[in-house]
Amino acid sequence: RTKMATGASRVGKSIHAALGEIVPWSLHSNLIWIVAPKYRLARPEFIFAFEALHSLHLVNPRDVSLPTRDMPARMVTRTGCEIVTNTTSDIDQLVAEAPDLVVVCEPGLMEEEVINAMRIRLTTRRGVMFIAGTLKRANPWVANAYLRWRRWPNAENAYATNVPLWENVYDFPGGRQDPEILYLERVLPRQRFLEEVVGLPM
Repeated sequence: RTKMATGASRVGKSIHAALGEIVPWSLHSNLIWIVAPKYRLARPEFIFAFEALHSLHLVNPRDVSLPTRDMPARMVTRTGCEIVTNTTSDIDQLVAEAPDLVVVCEPGLMEEEVINAMRIRLTTRRGVMFIAGTLKRANPWVANAYLRWRRWPNAENAYATNVPLWENVYDFPGGRQDPEILYLERVLPRQRFLEEVVGLPM
């Protein structure tokens, strides 16, 4: 019911959230939330999802509201799924709604209570949650959850994985042995390399 991906910046977490979670779930859902500390932090996932759904002729641009970066975005697909961006300050006002999917962006900037609140919202529809973000300057609960959820199965029905920077083979075609990755491994302190490049909690 809960999936977490921790990883380096620019590794493609937003694209995966859109193409791997939002787009396929939109075919079977009534409501999808993209939740972040600020609206602008939820915007990449929303835009990637819109571009994919539009290319598949599953959303009409007339059914999309994408105002300024600091305002909520909303679209309704041809299958009737509503996809909206929310901030953590909105959560107490959303008690009447029951999403099928919640995508949590930059969880390290949130308190763990946000995750618990989302779990309660998801129970009505037996929904799922996808959490993606970096570990840099993250609140401690993120690393603790990662370590708990790496052991599968578990009582929380949650799974966590890390996504290292070299998984972005578009920018780093050599993968783990790409010269840029090896360079970072040589020059960065070990802890910083593991946390910000490999995506492991330290």
